[in-house]
Amino acid sequence: MTQELSVIPAEQSGPMAIIQAAIRSGAAMDVERMERLMQMQFEWEKVQARKAYAAAMIGLKGENLTISHDKQVAYTGTSYTHASIGKICEVATKAGARHGF
Repeated sequence: MTQELSVIPAEQSGPMAIIQAAIRSGAAMDVERMERLMQMQFEWEKVQARKAYAAAMIGLKGENLTISHDKQVAYTGTSYTHASIGKICEVATKAGARHGF
């Protein structure tokens, strides 16, 4: 005799919620069904990760970053300043961290 699955609260989402509800209710679940639900959960998490990455990237690209020149070069009649790779990495890392990277 199988039991009915309990209603899943609105704040839970994804296939894992179905699995958790089945476990809590004591409903019987065969291995094949569990495997299908786990595969669905894996795919659902991949979609959620893509959405989070896209949102973070949009936020990062929307920033107006300013990288100051911190190195001076002078040789045979030429001189100029440029941003060192260290300065570029510093600014990019801080901006990325603000968006979860």
